[in-house]
Amino acid sequence: MTGALPAALLVAAAFLVAVPGPAGRRARRVNGGTAGFVRPGPPLVVAVSVPVLALLLLGPVGLVVGVAVAPFLHRQVSGWETERTKRRRAMLVRQAPLALDLVAAVLAAGRSPQEAVRLVAVHTPPPLGDELQALAHRVRLAADPAVAWRSLDGSALEPVGRAFARAETSGAAIVPLMRDTAADLRRRAWAERRETVGRVGVRTTLPMGLCLLPAFVLVGVAPTVLAALGSVGF
Repeated sequence: MTGALPAALLVAAAFLVAVPGPAGRRARRVNGGTAGFVRPGPPLVVAVSVPVLALLLLGPVGLVVGVAVAPFLHRQVSGWETERTKRRRAMLVRQAPLALDLVAAVLAAGRSPQEAVRLVAVHTPPPLGDELQALAHRVRLAADPAVAWRSLDGSALEPVGRAFARAETSGAAIVPLMRDTAADLRRRAWAERRETVGRVGVRTTLPMGLCLLPAFVLVGVAPTVLAALGSVGF
């Protein structure tokens, strides 16, 4: 019974990471609502689970060691990028150039930056459409729009936020900035596709070698060995 509670905590942590949250929670965040429960991410779950697991395996000493290394593990896991996150980031980079061209066209028609982003977001599929809607909502509520634009720092849409913030603070023409940013994102997407293709070639080398090696042995080496054995009278 002493290990029942820690084991139950580990099972609950694994469940929180493995089972996706309801889709409506994302919609409430985009529309500015608040959710009643925020699902903990993998870094927090790992930081909590390691001391519990160490307690199960090593007892009180393991608990002390687990608590000591938990902050380090939290930082390490926070730096990991899941495959789902990578795919979402790549999709954002692919969708952004066309969306920015549309934003530039709406701006050229005389709409404000916030209104242009909102209009384009309505007609843009996820995940970029959701990101742009959330961004337009933040800009509408912000006392300083430049701060809201800079909230994209660190994301795949960081160049977009920098361009809008620069136009907001310096008064630079926003339409040329949007078109230049769209061109930069197209070059970035092209470079990422080339890098992905290069990684595929590297990753398939070992599996192809393992598949071809038995065939090479059977077709090239085995007949020679059998012929040599037959010539010496075996």
